[in-house]
Amino acid sequence: MKVYQYILALLILFNISVFGQNADDALRLSSTNLSGTARYVSMGGAFGALGGDMSSISDNPASAGVFMYSEFNFSNTIQYKTNTTDFYDYSWSKTKGNLNFSNLGFIISTPIHSDTKWKNFNYAFTYNRRNNYHNKIYSSATNNYNSVSDYFAEISNGMSINDINNDRGSLAYNAYNTYVTELVPGSNNLYQSAFKNYGQKQIHEILTKGANYDLAFSIGANYDDKLYLGASINSNIERFDYKSSFSEIGNNNPNDSIKSFNYTDSYSTEGNSIAAKLGFIYKPFSWIRFGGAIHTPILYELQDDFSSQISSVIYNGSYEYAETGNQTSEYEVIVPFKAMGALAFIINKSLICSFEYQYTDMSKTRIEANGLQSAFDDVNTAISDLFKETHNLKAGLEYRLGNLSLRTGVSYFDSPFKDNHGDDNKTLIYNAGLGLNYNSFYLDLAGSYGMQKYQRYPYQLAQKRIEPYRIKERLSKFVITFGFRF
Repeated sequence: MKVYQYILALLILFNISVFGQNADDALRLSSTNLSGTARYVSMGGAFGALGGDMSSISDNPASAGVFMYSEFNFSNTIQYKTNTTDFYDYSWSKTKGNLNFSNLGFIISTPIHSDTKWKNFNYAFTYNRRNNYHNKIYSSATNNYNSVSDYFAEISNGMSINDINNDRGSLAYNAYNTYVTELVPGSNNLYQSAFKNYGQKQIHEILTKGANYDLAFSIGANYDDKLYLGASINSNIERFDYKSSFSEIGNNNPNDSIKSFNYTDSYSTEGNSIAAKLGFIYKPFSWIRFGGAIHTPILYELQDDFSSQISSVIYNGSYEYAETGNQTSEYEVIVPFKAMGALAFIINKSLICSFEYQYTDMSKTRIEANGLQSAFDDVNTAISDLFKETHNLKAGLEYRLGNLSLRTGVSYFDSPFKDNHGDDNKTLIYNAGLGLNYNSFYLDLAGSYGMQKYQRYPYQLAQKRIEPYRIKERLSKFVITFGFRF
């Protein structure tokens, strides 16, 4: 990648003003997580060739054809996410917990009582919390090299005072009218930070919440207990809330124009999508199964509501405040198709070994407005330059001891970044659980632990090197599922 393209991509992706419609949105909507029933989670989600689980229908709709009885189940999840943020010589850890209703499934199995090899047709409605966005990132450090006010100055450069004041509510207007930026002496369109010497304390907190929900209506069929076919219509519901609070406190330099300031920006995204999935499971012998599925591209129609505020404390004791009023925009995100293949072995009806592979090309994600990609040319260029094809792997084991089942699994989610950027974004999740099965009732428990390392830039400057936050994210999850057959 050319250097200027790489810098442009970073500016677009990691800009502190992360209002919607950027590459960060594309990453969030294209990514998947390990979520669903306790049995599904404990075996690492490797159900593409097994079926018979409500959450597996989201991966391979042919899973609906494997059910032999009508069934209803629901799951609850407790999640804890801990982020350790290293910035300069400082390190901070914050944990955010969340209790949520993560899965609901209902399937009606209809046996075929006729002289045919078709055994049954099944109809399923499933709800899965596909992604959980509850998270907290915190950093507090002394920065001796730059300020976020330098970023405000850069975006103001080239504008006269009249230009800025005529752009009321913009970031340049808010920064200048709270005295966070000021004219460079002798210039009428170049700006500088209000801090004359660096060494100010920076406090940055990012809070996110919300989820992505997958609602699906699926049809599955069983042919001769060997071939299972399925199709589904899916709608994803996106709810995402973001709030960033960035404060800087000066070091009592008498030449500074202000004592401190706070910059807050927030936005919420809401929308829905439509997509379809097709899949099969083939069982040539009782001890082996193959599975595969295709997910069509997902078309999201989204709306963002965002606002920002800057407040400052001046050395004369006065308080200044300026804000951007609530603004709304509508746009579409197209998430590329996904393909998956799976293999499973069933040994002596007591041991299950299953494997699954998923492929998607995240660089093909596109953002549009009114059907026109040209409205987001820079963002789509950043997506193409930053992201790559991803190869996700899952593996699971289950051992049955009468009514008791012991399970374990591992899930590997590939880094979406190319050019060796963000290699640590690879995620490995370890899972374990157990289940109790009593004919018409079952109870499953699961726990999982995963860790991911990545970098996030607090802001970007064209002329200065910015130190990134180095973040280690640890995720712990506990799932309980209740199920009933009838």
